[in-house]
Amino acid sequence: MCNSFLFPRIVKLLFIELIVNIRLFNDGNREHPYGHCLVAGLKKYLRKVIRKDSEKKKMKKSRVKCFIKVVNYQNLMPTRYTLDVDLKEFVTL
Repeated sequence: MCNSFLFPRIVKLLFIELIVNIRLFNDGNREHPYGHCLVAGLKKYLRKVIRKDSEKKKMKKSRVKCFIKVVNYQNLMPTRYTLDVDLKEFVTL
């Protein structure tokens, strides 16, 4: 059940979050007996910083929160975007 949209470099939509596949589990395992994948994404994006913001506010606006979770294939929706970065440089499993 490896569709073309499940390849690692294609950006997907999970509810309202953009995510990228890290690893695919087509057969499932004991905890998740269905096809699923390990995904990573941004939970909180950068916000616009303006000149009159204080240093404290600039630091708060420039914070990014990330997440990693296991997701069922049924909950993924492909987008037209691709990621031009090799994930093997950043992620080791």
